Amino acid sequence: MNDYALKELHDIRSNFNKRLKQARATHDDHMVAILGRRVSALDAAIAALEQSTEYYEGYEEGMKAQVPEGWKLVPAIPTDDMIHIARRTSGANTEGIIWIYQNMLAAAPTHHAKDGQGGIISSVVN
Repeated sequence: MNDYALKELHDIRSNFNKRLKQARATHDDHMVAILGRRVSALDAAIAALEQSTEYYEGYEEGMKAQVPEGWKLVPAIPTDDMIHIARRTSGANTEGIIWIYQNMLAAAPTHHAKDGQGGIISSVVN
């Protein structure tokens, strides 16, 4: 997900750095200032995206550790891809698929994650 965005930001930064070198070579101080600010802004955006990617990956790993074998976390509302598959296989319309899906989730058993001391910290499926 973020790999593509990071690559794009790095490519843009590389382009700005080339233009910055050209501006410095021609002593275009105004362009040097503009491009310097843009490179600094891109550096900040890249750092923020890298940090959020690390956080997300850590969060994702933590969530995997809480999901018991044979269970899956699913969205409360079906995604477009899920609706498409359901429509293709059942012939139901979108509203019907969402209604069925929500009723299936409501009927699903609840598995409680434990805190290691016997206390319940969260429900995996609600």
